[in-house]
Amino acid sequence: MGNTPNTTGAQTANPVEESAKKPRRKVSAIGSTNESILEFIMARELHECDAIKVAMNIVKSGIKVSNITEHDASILNTFLNDGLKSGANNTVDTVMTHRQHRAYRLAMALGNFLEKKEQITVMSGTLMLFASTTQHANDILSKLNPTVPQTDYNAAGRLHADALQHDKHDADKPQTTVMPNANATAKQ
Repeated sequence: MGNTPNTTGAQTANPVEESAKKPRRKVSAIGSTNESILEFIMARELHECDAIKVAMNIVKSGIKVSNITEHDASILNTFLNDGLKSGANNTVDTVMTHRQHRAYRLAMALGNFLEKKEQITVMSGTLMLFASTTQHANDILSKLNPTVPQTDYNAAGRLHADALQHDKHDADKPQTTVMPNANATAKQ
């Protein structure tokens, strides 16, 4: 009677056996705070951490768009322009739309770091104003689209008579070219 196993009651587990079943959580060598920071940084896009830093400084110091330093403007422009491709039929509107989407993304990332609703409003407005600056869009557009030689057109879209006369006289003259391997000229 005394040696029969208890089949009706709940069995008690050995605490040593339970701890052996659970895998131990690996402790980071850099600490949990640094691990969180590293995870945040690794989840960001190229240039996004720099843009977050600059935008936070702008919000904390209350700088207006017109007073942003050239260095800070360069960092923000680098992030806002990232992803634009040259030769992709870019227009001022497409460049500004792209920049505004990137500014929105940056504002969303910054929202977690701001305590007051007023800071979020100021920061969002500042980023959108900066992203919508026509001069910045024109600057990047001139870098993206290869420059086409400008032809002398009048307001009606026609070549000036002087330009046509110049081309007509040049067509009458024989043209010579220099041969790459010889110093002789040949008439075309």
